[in-house]
Amino acid sequence: ARDAMERHEVSDPRLRARILVALGTAYRRLNRTAKAMQTYGSALDLASGIDELRLAAQGYMGVAVSLYDAGELDAAIGNYRRALDLFTRVEDTTFQLQVLHSLSTIHFEMGRNDEARELAERGSAAARMAHDEGMVAVAQLVLARISLVNGDAEQALNIARHAEKTLTDQPVQRADALRVIGAAQDALKSFTASDRAYRKAVELLVEVGDHPNLSTFAAEYAMKLRARGETDQAFRYLELARTPATSRT
Repeated sequence: ARDAMERHEVSDPRLRARILVALGTAYRRLNRTAKAMQTYGSALDLASGIDELRLAAQGYMGVAVSLYDAGELDAAIGNYRRALDLFTRVEDTTFQLQVLHSLSTIHFEMGRNDEARELAERGSAAARMAHDEGMVAVAQLVLARISLVNGDAEQALNIARHAEKTLTDQPVQRADALRVIGAAQDALKSFTASDRAYRKAVELLVEVGDHPNLSTFAAEYAMKLRARGETDQAFRYLELARTPATSRT
């Protein structure tokens, strides 16, 4: 895409920034984190130079998700907050909801459950006001994960089942719901149901080529299998988690 942009002499800075954002997303899906971060950064610089707030916000969001993929969570939070500020200024509710979800997820993964709950509840309330049932379900999944950590697997399972039904046309978000279902069923010792949910989640992510999430989900499932003593299956999913994206395509 970058070569095509140069070859066809795309001079409009807004169009160039949009192309760079799309290219960064493609690199990210291929697990090329450093390249994604560099490309998103170029889009951000270009958008900032022309005072294009929405594109700058998308650049910050792209840098944030790349930092998240690289494990730099505090830096990711900082960039997500910059993106949220800009999306709020341009009144882009769709992206605001996405950023709130990302922030709540990162805080949860860092063990900051109070902050995660506050952000998830804020996102859920904003999604309801926007009549976006999909993003309500996505926000509720963070609350389900908090319930699971707090030992309430039944509540987590109920929330995740409802979310999965709501998200049938959104494969990545549906996979996230299935992941929570799998974890909750595992905690309840319903291993067959847990396997079914985890494997469907992995299948969905393979279909859409979402390699960063695929690696995370497969690694989590491998840990569950190993804890049950199913070492051969655990090794299979651990290998899937470690396999570079280019080897799967």
